[in-house]
Amino acid sequence: MLRLLFAIFRKIIVVKLRQVEVLMGQGMPQFDAIGQINVTEQAYYRWNKKHSGMGPQQPKELRLLKKRTSSFGARFLT
Repeated sequence: MLRLLFAIFRKIIVVKLRQVEVLMGQGMPQFDAIGQINVTEQAYYRWNKKHSGMGPQQPKELRLLKKRTSSFGARFLT
């Protein structure tokens, strides 16, 4: 249940980051665009650092890739 909740939050974050990109592309200043999505600047910069450039499906793919590579390395280390 908790994992599902985090997955939903990740998708929401990626969509909000994309909204800021679109608003800035339309000529709105970054500060105003961040305010438009109702988050603080600190939260925006933290999210942008972690999730920048990701589409809605990419966080899931990244998590699966990390899981695969960690199990792959564990097989060769033991």
